Amino acid sequence: MKTLEHLKQLADHLPMPVRRSIQGIPDARRERLQEIRLRAGRPVAVNEAGRIGLLTAAGELTNDPDAALRTTTAELDRCFQSVMNWSVYSHEHDVAEGFVTLRGGCRVGLAGTASHQGRGVQGIRQISSLCFRIAGEWPGAAARVWNETGGAGGILVVGPVGSGKTSYLRDLCRLSEMTARRHWWTSAARSAPSGAASPRTTSAS
Repeated sequence: MKTLEHLKQLADHLPMPVRRSIQGIPDARRERLQEIRLRAGRPVAVNEAGRIGLLTAAGELTNDPDAALRTTTAELDRCFQSVMNWSVYSHEHDVAEGFVTLRGGCRVGLAGTASHQGRGVQGIRQISSLCFRIAGEWPGAAARVWNETGGAGGILVVGPVGSGKTSYLRDLCRLSEMTARRHWWTSAARSAPSGAASPRTTSAS
């Protein structure tokens, strides 16, 4: 799934002014969006291919806070409730982890006042910011490591926020699935009786 498709899924969660601004950005630029940051009473910020700027109503990036869109506390709270599918209770585990994963793989980082139970986080109230991290797909990103390891053993992926760890793991999963499928077809072809149709062949009736 590409960035534009992810943005369509995110649109229903975003405050209307932000939604209109994002939709007004040319496709070539929207494809480069990596993050949308909403903060109560603060300018809306976006990460566009590593360039972080403030978002205007016209969809431009600026360094001037006075020219940027701002998210009200009420808009942020409604956005949070929407991300939680209007049921915060059913997402208690996600809230305790500090993020929730949306359909399609995008993540929303949560920041606010946490309520504790023992040594763990029980919930969050007074949401102060939401960070929408748009999932990316980079076919071949993990090919070198996959080819060197053959998928055997464990792989530790370490990197700072926004460095592409999740995209890298997605590609590892893609390569793993492709390899497993190829091995299955090969094994099935070898075990088929002589003269039998190949697993790839569909015989007409």
